[in-house]
Amino acid sequence: MKEIWKAVLGYEGYYEVSNMGNVKSLGRFIETRLLNVREYKVKILKPNLGSAGYLSFTLCKNGVCKRYDVHRLTAEAFVSNFNETSKVVDHINRNKTDNNALNLRMVTRSQNAKNTGKKPKGVYQIGSKWEARVTLNQKVFYLGLYLTKKEARNAYLKKATELFGEFADNNYLIDRQ
Repeated sequence: MKEIWKAVLGYEGYYEVSNMGNVKSLGRFIETRLLNVREYKVKILKPNLGSAGYLSFTLCKNGVCKRYDVHRLTAEAFVSNFNETSKVVDHINRNKTDNNALNLRMVTRSQNAKNTGKKPKGVYQIGSKWEARVTLNQKVFYLGLYLTKKEARNAYLKKATELFGEFADNNYLIDRQ
């Protein structure tokens, strides 16, 4: 894929973000407080890794600096349905450091919560059997008791895919169980 660069909104002439999640500082001359002129050369910036696992940059303009998450900058420039107020940026592959525009999508907070992948959902051991259930809008869909974990997981995946579509928790495939 070819790397495409676009101006960071609000920082036009200062910074650009690429569809691969890189950020660069543009070449320019800045007058310092002592009335000297300082030259800034074009430079690909190195991101910071935050405690939540997201990459970020500190962008400065006119002496004011602010931190921005890379996935927000990339989505703002390259994801067609970017909407700052009602949606959040989701990493499709759940890798918080993969900020390629093709890996980002705009989702609701509820959809984003379904894509955490922290643990398998919907299958619980009850004695020697396995129960499968799905919850949607505080309604529990009881799917039955099964002799094996694999059978319960299959039942969960079928119903979850029906209810949640692409946001179903299917990252934990049966062969991992």
